[in-house]
Amino acid sequence: MRLPSLRYPWEGAAEEARARQWEARYDAGCARFATCSLLAVVGSQWVHRDVEAIVRVHDEISRAESSLPFA
Repeated sequence: MRLPSLRYPWEGAAEEARARQWEARYDAGCARFATCSLLAVVGSQWVHRDVEAIVRVHDEISRAESSLPFA
């Protein structure tokens, strides 16, 4: 997608609305793709509790365990 010509901080409500519309189109377009793929787990599958949530969020956002094509 082409980058928006808008920059934060917005110069008013109308500019913010345009930015939010672009963001919604971007999110809709991204929903069809993954940005990485889990190839293998090597070694222990144990994950320290301090990073477990970070790994989970990464895998969800990147769709690492999906069969979607790459962006």
